[in-house]
Amino acid sequence: MNRDQRIFIVDDEPEINDLIYRKILENEGYHDITTLTSISELLQALNQSAQEEKPVDLILMDVIMPEQDGIEGIQEVKRFDIFSDIPILMLTALNDKQLLKQAFDAGAIDYITKPVDPIEFVARVGAALRLKSEIDRRKAWEQELLEMTRGLLASNAKLEKASFMDPITGLLNRKAFDKRLEEDWVHSYVQKSKISMMLVQVDDFKSFNEQKGAMQGDACLQEIAAILNSHIEERMMLSRFGGAMFGLLFPGYEENQVQELAATIKASIGDLQVDHPTTESGYVTVSIGVASVDPSEAPSPSILFQQADLDLATSQID
Repeated sequence: MNRDQRIFIVDDEPEINDLIYRKILENEGYHDITTLTSISELLQALNQSAQEEKPVDLILMDVIMPEQDGIEGIQEVKRFDIFSDIPILMLTALNDKQLLKQAFDAGAIDYITKPVDPIEFVARVGAALRLKSEIDRRKAWEQELLEMTRGLLASNAKLEKASFMDPITGLLNRKAFDKRLEEDWVHSYVQKSKISMMLVQVDDFKSFNEQKGAMQGDACLQEIAAILNSHIEERMMLSRFGGAMFGLLFPGYEENQVQELAATIKASIGDLQVDHPTTESGYVTVSIGVASVDPSEAPSPSILFQQADLDLATSQID
């Protein structure tokens, strides 16, 4: 048994506190004992203990006291969650079953009759302190489990977020795009509005990578991603599909609006004037495919991608 546990004794007769209860407990090796004579003193002492982060492990409280009795004292203590786990033993000279029932209903866990029998007194105190130790262990385990759960949730959230991100450009990836397309498809269907898509493909990017190296290739993709991102508004979505292709989603936009944006994007990428060894202009250029679909007139979101991909292929031939 841990003899360092903290015990409060509340009895309006201080000589009994010190000459009987304290003496019995000190003889058993308990030394952190505080004697109090009223409920108000108890609440002050509990508050002080909380501020000092020195938890109280047991309260022994007389049932009959002049200003507030022990039943009211239990109710006062149990009002505060911070003190709700402290076991309370009632000290009583009465054999009043109704009074004891009130004490148990209020939150007492046991009682000791007065005058106390030292053996019974020590046994009941020991049992209450073992209960408090078990409560503390359980709470510590629950807190550890909660922290582990929070850590796992945070790790899972990071992994999930990473699974939707393209590591080179920092954009969302194809997986995220497909998920968003499904969501926007349903929304557009309900709203009876169109949904448009743009596919942007860097021209002859394989040759660029082969002749200038992967690092220059990544830098090129990052610059293009920045240009595309600068044209994105709140309802739109931008992602890198992989390789040198980017996808943009435009819920609620008509095709002509997206075509206008496509022309602006092409011009902006041309203005970068990134050297390209095999293109006709000598700079990095892009081909763009655009499609627009009314979900109420199409069987699935894949139709939108197929049409945008077909328009992209046509633009590359042109």
